[in-house]
Amino acid sequence: MARFEEVLPVLRNGGKVKLSHWKKDCYIAIDNSLNDFYFKGPQHFDLSYLLLDTWEIVEAEKDCKIGTVCWFWDDEEENGSYDILEKIEISKMHHKKMYYPKGCTKLGFLHCRPLLDNEKGE
Repeated sequence: MARFEEVLPVLRNGGKVKLSHWKKDCYIAIDNSLNDFYFKGPQHFDLSYLLLDTWEIVEAEKDCKIGTVCWFWDDEEENGSYDILEKIEISKMHHKKMYYPKGCTKLGFLHCRPLLDNEKGE
């Protein structure tokens, strides 16, 4: 864990950081192409958070490949499901990558990661 100023270079280079007590899918990031600050976390962001020394770097999501078993979710990773990745498209509605498991009948999922080795037997 670190102070905010120690993780700031990661933010400036397009990475994500979070406070250690936030859920796995909560973080802050900077979109350098838009000069925009992105916050996905608890209901509010208090400036006093910047003084805490419990900041950590969020590991980048590993790329999913067509035909591999992946974990899919929209809002909270723990509410996801696994299946075989069939296609990846840029959504015209969301302007984001959407991940489609085999036989998907909905709009797709916002997030996807390869299934971990220790999850494959479950």
